[in-house]
Amino acid sequence: GANLNSARLQGATLTVAHLHSANLSYSHMQGANLKKANMQGAGTQGWVSSMDFAERINKSIGKESDLSTESFGGIRKLAADALEEGLSDEKVTILRESLRPHIDKPFSLGLRANSGVIIGSYTKEESEKWIAEYEKAISEVPTADE
Repeated sequence: GANLNSARLQGATLTVAHLHSANLSYSHMQGANLKKANMQGAGTQGWVSSMDFAERINKSIGKESDLSTESFGGIRKLAADALEEGLSDEKVTILRESLRPHIDKPFSLGLRANSGVIIGSYTKEESEKWIAEYEKAISEVPTADE
């Protein structure tokens, strides 16, 4: 249920990320490692960010993933260079390696067939499990007073 509208996630490591029902509209994920990332029901969303997590997840039950507005391939060298600003030399090297196959290639939307991303829809039972996991994780976060 994350709102990642227009996020710049080039070269990000998102392996096993839980992005079900995420708003990924117009996000940029060239060179991102998405193996086993769960993007069931992700894409353009019918929810608003003021809804709580449970509402967002429940709103997308049975909704197929629609990743047609996200860019997964093709980035201009100038844009790739701009992403390096403020990064350590080590992180720049890692980012360059992940983006190299995409630099100055034609811009492309949609996932590659062998991306390893979990897409499709999800059930009420799955949503209940994710909501319970989320609520447990949130309850374990220390407050500013602790």
